[in-house]
Amino acid sequence: MKQEIQINSNLEILQAAFRLGVRGAPQQIEVPVGHVIVLSYGYEFVDVSGWPEVYSAGEIVRHDPLRRGVPCWAIQLSEFPGRVDVQARQVLAGISRSEDDPASLRMSCYVRLHDPILLLRRTGGKWEKESDRKAFNERVNADVRDWLQALFDKDLQIWSGDEQDVLKRIFSELDEFLRRIGLRVDTIDEGAITSAIIFVRHYPASLYDLAFQFTQAERFLRYLHQQGEDIRQKTGFAEEEIGMIIKSQERAGVALLRALMGAPPDVKRQFSRWLKSSNIPEAASFVEEILSNKYQEREIKLSEHVLLSAIRNPWLTQGEWLKEMTESLMTRFQQIERRIKRISAGG
Repeated sequence: MKQEIQINSNLEILQAAFRLGVRGAPQQIEVPVGHVIVLSYGYEFVDVSGWPEVYSAGEIVRHDPLRRGVPCWAIQLSEFPGRVDVQARQVLAGISRSEDDPASLRMSCYVRLHDPILLLRRTGGKWEKESDRKAFNERVNADVRDWLQALFDKDLQIWSGDEQDVLKRIFSELDEFLRRIGLRVDTIDEGAITSAIIFVRHYPASLYDLAFQFTQAERFLRYLHQQGEDIRQKTGFAEEEIGMIIKSQERAGVALLRALMGAPPDVKRQFSRWLKSSNIPEAASFVEEILSNKYQEREIKLSEHVLLSAIRNPWLTQGEWLKEMTESLMTRFQQIERRIKRISAGG
């Protein structure tokens, strides 16, 4: 049940390059709105006083007559080079009813220019030809795609972690990765990181029933314990695990699932039989499915962590997309898009 992931990185950073101060070439250029121009003298990006030769929209750039004889290039970069989009699907062992019933995830963010000189140094001085600029843009996009692919491949918390925790960590790590290139994740006027990224997950409908039934099972175990019944004999759990379940202060179902996750297969089978005899069939089917030898250990671990998170956080089962709509995440993201369009239009 391999994860399906589609990553689109559409960053057009290097836009153009102009030679200044030679016959037949422009003597000066006005920086277009939505762009930055960096002057390079012999592949150096500072003036004679050591100040960076970086110019913003509306400024005029020209060849310094005191540096006659030194090749001068004006490299034009996009201030907002594009956006990154991720769509992923993950079939969850014991939770998805079929291959056509996966968990899904959508993530999008805009990227802005942060350090144009750092970025140009990564080009190795290859910006004069259109083919060189295109190759560099493609290389940056490939690096972004590879980095995101590795993140999604290695990290189960992408699917099972608390939404805000996952969002903050993705923002932090992606922003740091881009910063090393000379870029940043764009936010609204340096606002909260939650306004910078769309991050919405959907889960199979059966996750709600499973979370509810494990909650129900733990409450039933507590009731049987109060009645003095021998829970150990019924469920196969050791006295230590039963004590942990009974004393737990967490949301009902969490301690039970934790105990089950750490139990040996024979205990899991006995517990599944108890669930079935107690008329808690979906939970029993989940346990039987993860014991069926159909899945790799990583797939089982992922489903267990998703279910644990669903018990802890009802929003996971009721639909984070609904929560996001109530908090107007789409609206905040669209504010970034409108700001970029406004700057690009010169408004």
